[in-house]
Amino acid sequence: MSDHTSRVAALAVSSVLAMAFEVHCGARTALPTGDPCAIDGTERACNNVCGAGKETCKDGFWGVCVAPPASRACSNTCGEGVQSCVAGAWSPDCTVPVATRPCTSVCGAGTETCADDTWQPCDAPSPRPPTLRGTVRRFLVQQPDFLDTCCSGGPQPGIVAFDLGSDGKPVYVGTPGPVSTTHGAFYFNEWYNDVPGINESMPSELAFTASLDGGAEQSVFDAPSFDPFMVFGDGGAIPDFTLEAHGEILYVGGETYSFSSDDDLWVFINRRLAVDLGGLHPPLSASIDLDSLAATLGIVKGQSFLLDLFYANREPPGATLVIGIPETDLWACPL
Repeated sequence: MSDHTSRVAALAVSSVLAMAFEVHCGARTALPTGDPCAIDGTERACNNVCGAGKETCKDGFWGVCVAPPASRACSNTCGEGVQSCVAGAWSPDCTVPVATRPCTSVCGAGTETCADDTWQPCDAPSPRPPTLRGTVRRFLVQQPDFLDTCCSGGPQPGIVAFDLGSDGKPVYVGTPGPVSTTHGAFYFNEWYNDVPGINESMPSELAFTASLDGGAEQSVFDAPSFDPFMVFGDGGAIPDFTLEAHGEILYVGGETYSFSSDDDLWVFINRRLAVDLGGLHPPLSASIDLDSLAATLGIVKGQSFLLDLFYANREPPGATLVIGIPETDLWACPL
């Protein structure tokens, strides 16, 4: 046999052996893992994270350690509970019964519920957007204190007394100074009382919205073009009218109230005059610091007091009324 023929035969044998080796290797199975054992079905004691258990001999090797389910005390935000261990692993969660506790809002009592490691919001009644309820009146005949028949305009503080009357209305004391913007108690008493044939009235509600004033939360009624007569179904120019509104404030301390009006505006707190923007005038503004007026108004921190507001638009067509009160002071709770 030539050398060439011998080399070809050797290569052929090598290829067959290689193929046989590859087939043989591909048919091999992985060896079982774990410690070897002698007799299938034999058990022995063992431990895993759940505690003491047993492992069983099968196919010549010891199996996985199986421990019965275990539990241990745990706690989370909701209170004391139980953590379970199953299949060799502790549950990542602490199972705590649903917990409750009493809570309150400015409108009453309620309950907080804790579940899934979190306290849920208090279900006590929540305040509605604040409102001041009252009455708007328009004149059916020409009233001498209003419009062209009245007088020269201008701010006129001092028209009403410091204390509200026993009927809850402003008490007329006259117009100080050389220029009078009113014509006596008889006509003034028509402003905020129902007088058949002279005026007509309708309920009115001033709805406040939340606002930020210098970073402080405020409840604001903002009507630079105040027109309450949608309730009458009227269009056109705004007529002569007055408005009275009443509510309750909670004096917290440190708060400032702000007002702007065209024309007259009187604000009473605890039935005492806190804002006097009387007279016929373009929009005028006033701010009051309740702390500095507390002694004068007879108010005490942490207590609630009546707020009574009286407004008049004596020079149509324009009307302006703006009120700003800290959110904590003026609440409207569900009835």
